[in-house]
Amino acid sequence: MYKKFSHISVGKDRLKQMKKIMILPCFALAFSLLIACTSVTTFATTDTVSSDDVIVEPYGLEENGYAKGSSFEKSYRLNNANGNVFNFYVRNDGKCDVRIRINNEEAKVIKPGAGTHVSVPLTWYSKNYQCTVYPVQDGADFDIFWAVAVRTVHAA
Repeated sequence: MYKKFSHISVGKDRLKQMKKIMILPCFALAFSLLIACTSVTTFATTDTVSSDDVIVEPYGLEENGYAKGSSFEKSYRLNNANGNVFNFYVRNDGKCDVRIRINNEEAKVIKPGAGTHVSVPLTWYSKNYQCTVYPVQDGADFDIFWAVAVRTVHAA
């Protein structure tokens, strides 16, 4: 018998049995960490776009669609674990000017046939980001294509 402390004694067979029991969870944990790290690395380096001064990597949220009417609103709860920039893109396919914004910040006006985007940095804490589109002229209806995406942008 092995005696580590005077009040605890563990037999040699019991010690071998405990080692065998612990090997499987340790291998499972190591394998899970290996898979998680390689999948994040692979995803983070796929479809990376770069220019002279920034590198943009794709991350979680990407969604798009078409909308017609007199108002458009869509909300997302995000934080910087999703990426560090939230982008809202709109292409105006209608006949009237439209105004776009995120969280009532500075709006951009889009002429018919044109498109643009607005971006906001994401915070470390979860927060709602509301995308809105509405016609500049009261009572008008719009026709738009919209898209949202979260990206990570690094200074090069």
